[in-house]
Amino acid sequence: MDDLLCVNRDEYLPVLFKFLPDAVNLGEYYDPSEVYFRKERIDYFDRASVAVTPVGLVLIYTVNTAGSSAEGCVFLKIPYDELQGIINPVFFPTFAG
Repeated sequence: MDDLLCVNRDEYLPVLFKFLPDAVNLGEYYDPSEVYFRKERIDYFDRASVAVTPVGLVLIYTVNTAGSSAEGCVFLKIPYDELQGIINPVFFPTFAG
């Protein structure tokens, strides 16, 4: 994430956390609103794979990465509109705005 975004963690983490409740789990037993996930999984943004899509970045967490009982992959979508000003213009000149 640090390479894709051109600001420090203190600036981009609030943007990522804003979308945690919208995370989609393709398994069972995952609740992104759980305090445990919000407090203990900050560094797990670095463990996610990132997919570049036409509408935004998608963070993909493998089984048990986003939460100890997340039995499937968890997908967290961050729209480019929310990343304007913090996304790296080298990779995303259209959205660096």
